[in-house]
Order: sequence, then C-alpha cells, then structure tokens
Amino acid sequence: MPKRALETSADETTTDVEIRSKDCGLFTKRKLCLHGVRAYRCMICKPELLCLHGIRKITCAKCRPELLCLHGVAKRTCHRCRFELACQHGNKKYTCTKCRHELLCQHGITAIACTKCRPELVCQHGARKTTCTECRPELICQHSNQAITCTKCRLELICNHGITKAGCIKCHPELLCNHGKKRQKCTKCKPELICEHGIIKSGCTQCRPELLCQHGTKQNTCTECRPELICQHGRKKITCIKCRPELVCQHGARKTTCTECRPELILRIFIF
Repeated sequence: MPKRALETSADETTTDVEIRSKDCGLFTKRKLCLHGVRAYRCMICKPELLCLHGIRKITCAKCRPELLCLHGVAKRTCHRCRFELACQHGNKKYTCTKCRHELLCQHGITAIACTKCRPELVCQHGARKTTCTECRPELICQHSNQAITCTKCRLELICNHGITKAGCIKCHPELLCNHGKKRQKCTKCKPELICEHGIIKSGCTQCRPELLCQHGTKQNTCTECRPELICQHGRKKITCIKCRPELVCQHGARKTTCTECRPELILRIFIF
C-alpha cells in the first residue's frame, strides 16, 4: 500500500493527500472530499454525476447502451471480446480461481462473493443484494426477463439465426470443442465440472444443499416460493408456449424437441 500523508488544505470541504506516483515515484497532491473520494468525482458531493437510474452517467449502460458488447457486459472488461483479458481456462485472468487459488475461501468459492463468509451480501429475501429482483425491480424488464440480456428489449442481441449472437455456434463456430459441444459446458473437456454424484457441480443439490428451499426443490425454480413464475395458463412462464409463441417452430412443435428441425434427436433416441 502507498504511504499517504494528510495535510489540511485551505478549503474546509477537501483534503490534500500526497500519493506516491506509480510511474516516477514522486509525490503528487490530490483533493479528497469528506467522503474519502476525489472531490471531482464524488457522487454524494456532486449528485449531478448520477443519471436517472442512480448510476454514474458516464458508465450507465441503460443511458448509454453502446457501452455494452454482444455478451451484455461492458466492452472494456469483456474477456470474450478482448482475448488478452482471458487466461488459459477461458476466464478473466485476475478473477480465475484456477490460476489464483488464494481467491478461494474455505467453502471452495470466491471469497469476495461467498455469502457464508460475508452474510451482509444477502438481502432480507434470502438472495444476493446485487441481483435480487425484489430489492431492485429495475433489473426486470417489461417482458419479465433480465433487462440487460432481454432479446425482446434489445433486438441487436439477436443474430440472423434467431438466437443470441454471443451464444450462436453458427456465428461463432470457435465456441465448439472437438466433441461438438460448447467449450465452457463440455464435461469431456472439463471433467472437473462433474461432482462425485455424476452431476454438474454448480447445480448439484447434494453438494450444495443451500440450493434447496423448504419444499425440497431448487429455490430459483420453486413455484411455491416464487408464485410469480406461474403464468395465467397455470404453467411456468419460461416454458409456456401460449405466453411465449417464439418457442414453437414452423411445424407446430417446440423448437427444442422438434425432430424435423433437429434430426439429430432421432439418432439419440435409437442410441438410448
């Protein structure tokens, strides 16, 4: 940590802070406000820096959608757009727990995001404060999807094949591994994704019992805990073809199970 020497300036609302420069090693003075932030960028001292969404105007993706890439994240920090930011495991270099084991806590997940180590990250609804849609209803768009990745609100996310550009294997064949599956989810390329129960670790309720609610089902899909998941037709909104006609193909069947659209499904039936 750099050594800092505080000196009171003539202005009572700011403080001169001498900080050693990383480049030349000399000390330079910077003005800090009473909140410990550089005076010119403090959002409390200067509320005009905030937009209508409560975020800095200059970095707000809702005010400035051009800041986002096709993957729905900031262009300057996306490791899928900027390959120099990615490590050999396909993750961000500075947050990859395989490259940097010291980032993991005793529970085997990133220490800074672990809700067991840091219970203050959990809101009153039992979800993360940053992603809780009850605490932050602005995260949900008018189509009941995540606002930042909703393809109905953001048509520019859809490619010519009718699916999200970022995940389209026809637009991005480099996403496929030698086994014909997406690299990030291929259990043959990444056997470490499978737990001892033969299931993907991230969704295994035996390895992660905290995923279960009081009704014995996964918290994020339990319709008793979350009745808002049920549509007016008595089905789950996410799979209801009446609410979401885009799930139906030209043959009148579901796109995911239509053997005319996906003839490779017939081969699977004979194999199994």
